Amino acid sequence: YPGTGEYDKFFEDGIYNCAGCGTPLYKSTTKFNSGCGWPAFYEGLPGAIHRS
Repeated sequence: YPGTGEYDKFFEDGIYNCAGCGTPLYKSTTKFNSGCGWPAFYEGLPGAIHRS
């Protein structure tokens, strides 16, 4: 359910990594509350996110 996720209200300093491969993806300073219940970030680490 939205808002009940383990990391929804988690705002400690650090880096968020991919759960599958461990690749660093986001700085904690770019996390924001989007209201959807999932962690949301406004910017990925340089070169970490590839869109196609």
